[in-house]
Amino acid sequence: RFLWDGGFAGAADVVRSPRNGRIVPVVGTETLRSLDELRPLLRPATGGQPILGLDLGPGGVHSRSPLVAVLGEEELLRRALRQGFRSVILLFIDRVGTGEGLPRLRLERLRAAAPRADLLVGGGIASLDDLAFLLAGGFSGALLATALHEGLFAVEDLRRARYLN
Repeated sequence: RFLWDGGFAGAADVVRSPRNGRIVPVVGTETLRSLDELRPLLRPATGGQPILGLDLGPGGVHSRSPLVAVLGEEELLRRALRQGFRSVILLFIDRVGTGEGLPRLRLERLRAAAPRADLLVGGGIASLDDLAFLLAGGFSGALLATALHEGLFAVEDLRRARYLN
């Protein structure tokens, strides 16, 4: 499947996106106007169910909407799951491209808030140890870019560690 973060602001934007089962829209809190308006999109339907992109900064949820930004990250995560989201990307936007490592205590707190959710993590991954932490913590996956581009580890390292087939 292909995850597509198209800067969706609400349900109407997502409805217009291609949803054929292979292309899955990612709705990020940065551009989202309101979590409530997404509820109709989460009913079983043809095509990929949207994924919530929980954009996180040092002070909490990152959003242009005061309706979204005011919510605590754990509350927003729990509310999204109650509304029907099954998958959430936890994206630490202040760490993207830095390779400074993951905020492990914060991730443990978010994992505890959503123990059965499909959680993916991005932003700041610096080592295979970070990936081992995510695997041991029950996270579903990681978004990798800078760590590979900067040579912090290589695709062959991922194969040896059995993160790739």
